[in-house]
Amino acid sequence: TLFRSSLNNAVASLRSRLSVTPATQQGEIVNLSINGTNRDLNETILNTLMNVLAEDQVLDKREISEISIEFIDDRLKGLTESIDTISKNTIEYQMANGIFDPATQTGNALSNIIKGQEEAFVLEIQLELATGLLEKIKGQVQYELLPANIGIDNISVNTLVDSYNEVVTQRNSLLVSTTKQSPVIMQLSSQLENAKAAIIIGVNRYVEGLQLSLDKYKQLENKTRGLVAGLPSKESTLKSYARRFMIVEELYVFLLQRKEEASISYIS
Repeated sequence: TLFRSSLNNAVASLRSRLSVTPATQQGEIVNLSINGTNRDLNETILNTLMNVLAEDQVLDKREISEISIEFIDDRLKGLTESIDTISKNTIEYQMANGIFDPATQTGNALSNIIKGQEEAFVLEIQLELATGLLEKIKGQVQYELLPANIGIDNISVNTLVDSYNEVVTQRNSLLVSTTKQSPVIMQLSSQLENAKAAIIIGVNRYVEGLQLSLDKYKQLENKTRGLVAGLPSKESTLKSYARRFMIVEELYVFLLQRKEEASISYIS
């Protein structure tokens, strides 16, 4: 006789027979055992549970990779448009002002300034990533996974994001068999709300630190303007185009590398 049961009843029945104990006090290995008279059926259930757990872990990690790739793709799309616009404006400016060989026209002074701007490029890249993450978390309608490992150079922020994603994953898993009004879900939601606020505070502080560093750099840059005091105003304008292009191009290459890493992580 074929016996059918609802999902909740089947889960409750299985849960009452299943025993899960830690193999050690500190560690990720657990022992699974089940009570029942049918040895083959018990073995099949345990093997199936382990397979489902393994598959679930893979799906969770892949979902984070997908969110990260989607976040990076959005940034790459905007950067592509910026690169095209800057290139077009630079060519138009060169044609209109007769500047066709910037390297020769600007000379060694411009080269020295570009070298001194490398640190500012790094800061601006970090600022772009941090503000993007801030927009992402503030724009959440509900508790959703955040992009991780996107290149933000701040251990505190990265740790907060990883912890947030772990709780989101745990909450989503529990919602399969329970409701949002469940005490456990409500506790996790409260935990996520606090974590979300902590991330916003942490990213804001990081952004403020980056802005302060950039302001200090601009002050230093103002002191070195004497190096290019003799350059024509047209050349100075072209320099600003070149500098902006380098920032966008470097960020584009940087994000492509991160996308490749996220894609490899997804496949593996």
